[in-house]
Amino acid sequence: MLEWTGERFIPGEGGTDLRYEHVHRYSALARFVAGKRVLDLGSGEGYGSVILADFAESVLGVDVDEAAINHAMDSYRAQSRVSFLHVAPGRLPFNDEEFDVVTCFEVIEHLSNPEELLPEIARVLKKSGSLVISTPNRRLYSDERNYQNEFHLHEFYISEFRDFLGRQFANVRFLAQRLIATSAIWDFEIPISKQSLAIVQEARPQETKVTEIDIEPMYIVAVCSNGEVTPLESSFLVTDDQALTKQMDGSVPHSEVKQLLDAMQEERTKAQDLLNEWEAELLARANALRAADQETNRLRAAVIDLEARVAQTRALEGEILMLKRNMIDLGERLRRAEKSE
Repeated sequence: MLEWTGERFIPGEGGTDLRYEHVHRYSALARFVAGKRVLDLGSGEGYGSVILADFAESVLGVDVDEAAINHAMDSYRAQSRVSFLHVAPGRLPFNDEEFDVVTCFEVIEHLSNPEELLPEIARVLKKSGSLVISTPNRRLYSDERNYQNEFHLHEFYISEFRDFLGRQFANVRFLAQRLIATSAIWDFEIPISKQSLAIVQEARPQETKVTEIDIEPMYIVAVCSNGEVTPLESSFLVTDDQALTKQMDGSVPHSEVKQLLDAMQEERTKAQDLLNEWEAELLARANALRAADQETNRLRAAVIDLEARVAQTRALEGEILMLKRNMIDLGERLRRAEKSE
């Protein structure tokens, strides 16, 4: 099993919203690649290549991560019309005009020199072939959220991405992708996949003017070609597992969240008060310790002074003793002198 690092999508890891975003790109492209030879650049775990292989003539998933390729070959060995190959960065090991479609989802932002990849993609594409590529919208993905993805080396603003692709491909059609919380109403008697659903704007009675809804994309998807561009249909991803809905249903209600936050704030206040008390106590002890150090230094100086005085006293005592001896000796001499006279 591949280790989840956040760099690439792995089914079952990273959350339902991440799965919806990645799976939708491949699922939306399935009919687009029907009967075509596809190169899936940056195939990673391999799930997307397998989705495309259900419709395409053949799909070759390639990646610079050898562990990912080994995982894909082991996990999807029973799948027909799909194969995987480890490639080194740089020139792609394929002939000119070998593929009808090249997919490159969430790869370009991981490259330090993304401009080196496009000529190689154009080379291996047939003259009328298409590149379908996606990347995050830097303004919304990073700037707006004050977020930095450690694995991204070169993110694009929409205008930059348009210029970047336009330097290599004559025709480019852009699509927008973003998770949108919504509600659906459909004919219960007809499968939802067979219905055409209208986009209904929220009606607010207090507003007299209806404005068009304009949603900025989190991701930019582009269909590029040096021939005629085959448009990719706009679509909503609908799943039967409803994992994201279940995830939201299992979340804590707002009222409980508020109660929890209030309780946490109360505990935080208590903890802060206790911390303030500890800091005051530590300050008092530090001041007492400082005063004790000062007294210790004073007493040490007094001891040194006293020891010096004791030494001086002992020296004086020695001198006095010497004087006494000299006086005794002098008196003895005087007595002897008197007797000799």
